[in-house]
Amino acid sequence: MLLLQLYGAKQPVNAEPLSIGSLAAFVKHELPESEVDLGLVGRPWPMADRRLLVQRIGDGGYDVVGLSVPQTTLALAREFLAEMRRTSGDRYPLVVLGHALPMYAAQDFFEVDPGCVVIQGWGEVAFVSVLRWYLSGHPALHQIPGAMTACGGKAAVTSAAGRNGLDVVPLRVPGDFFRRVESSRGCHYGKCTFCTRPPGDPRAWQRLPLARVEADIRALKDLGVSVFTFADEDFFGDDMDGALAVNRIVSETGNMTYSVSLRADNIWPAGGGAEALATRKSELAELRKGGLRKVFIGLESLSDSQLKRYGKGVSAETSAMAARLILDCDIDVELGFIPFDPLTTVAELAENVDALRRTRLWSAAGNIFVELRMQMGSPLMRSKRLENLVTSFDEEMASWEWEFADNDAAEVHRLCMSWWSSVNGSYWAIRNIERTSLSSVARAAEVSIRQASVEVLEAAIYRVIAGRADEFADCVAQANRRCAAAALAVVRNMSMAAVYPQALIEELVRSIDGAVPSGAAASRGHV
Repeated sequence: MLLLQLYGAKQPVNAEPLSIGSLAAFVKHELPESEVDLGLVGRPWPMADRRLLVQRIGDGGYDVVGLSVPQTTLALAREFLAEMRRTSGDRYPLVVLGHALPMYAAQDFFEVDPGCVVIQGWGEVAFVSVLRWYLSGHPALHQIPGAMTACGGKAAVTSAAGRNGLDVVPLRVPGDFFRRVESSRGCHYGKCTFCTRPPGDPRAWQRLPLARVEADIRALKDLGVSVFTFADEDFFGDDMDGALAVNRIVSETGNMTYSVSLRADNIWPAGGGAEALATRKSELAELRKGGLRKVFIGLESLSDSQLKRYGKGVSAETSAMAARLILDCDIDVELGFIPFDPLTTVAELAENVDALRRTRLWSAAGNIFVELRMQMGSPLMRSKRLENLVTSFDEEMASWEWEFADNDAAEVHRLCMSWWSSVNGSYWAIRNIERTSLSSVARAAEVSIRQASVEVLEAAIYRVIAGRADEFADCVAQANRRCAAAALAVVRNMSMAAVYPQALIEELVRSIDGAVPSGAAASRGHV
């Protein structure tokens, strides 16, 4: 069989294809006679590689082809399936699809390939069951938990496969990837209104066996990896002891640093008493000593009314205190922010800016111009308050476009995006470099662009409030200069360091050429 990871606009060029590596390892464990190849399709891999894969499939080289299809890869998946069909004829393999787009928009894929199978949720057990059906006819396909098939033009859905404590270490695809490790699966909260969850209990959370985690980390060490991230949605979950045990594994492995994602209410201790706070600080100090260098927190907002709409279950004050606690323990923080949603008001935007300034968290805010994604299958899509604001459906993101209820908020957003659209590409390239290489130059550039972003958002808010939106352009000249200088500093620094993957260098240079305002062209000749 051939397992392929598709890459689109939302997947960093150096993101490790962990999903297909995990599937391949489990297949080899359960069906040791199987032959499993792994491949990558999409940017930045050349079309020639894709043609070779299609030709080998067309020649009957594979019985089964599995595609991992994340957001922004729908068109690519359709093209690839069509190419397979054209070249394979009666040798067309069984196609098994997984990841976000097939799970929530299965009908799109059944229209292209009525015989395909879609895996829902965690895929290992369901995928191996589908392979056993393919080999022996047992169990019947429609009886496999977690499998979805086309039946009479409609999707026939079985119950989702349960989560399981897998002991099998993922296979690692060779390449210059930023490596990822799993130590848990799921989210112990599972109630955010904008979030989609795999089928089953949305609050199910499970720590994976420590023996697997240790073997995986040691395998990375043997590959020469010193910086990695945990792919967990919720590294702490309800198991701080397990998180500390994982940290000890990293520490004992030696000379490795890592990053994690956390919820704010898992950071700030319940009740916030002096004894609980002292314990949490001690735990964070132990994590820092063991190798934790960066924490991502999905804060989303520092406005309580907005947090209530998002179903976050935590106050703005607690969120800010949690972020400050991490920073005070000498651990870097990046905050997920979603300031723009259909019901956003200018007052909420101003509240967010004021809170970012007051708490000094503006330097940690990942992107303060993010728009809420109204994803298919999310609780938010059932809100009657939003039904008249929804417009078109974005197939590539499996989410709905929307309009603002408040005209002033819409104008603030328009002004901000008129500036940010030219900075966005360079910022995300710099952010990816900082995340994966520990570059102090990229970190300084990242913070500089965030400072400019807060100033631009603040300028847009108060120009709209004052009825002087036409003066906005005069407010961004300094922001343009700062962003241009930051991006160029990173590009120039790259020539002095060998730690940057070539794909990241090329991505940043492309993003700056003709994109960053104020004529900051950074072609190879300029650099």
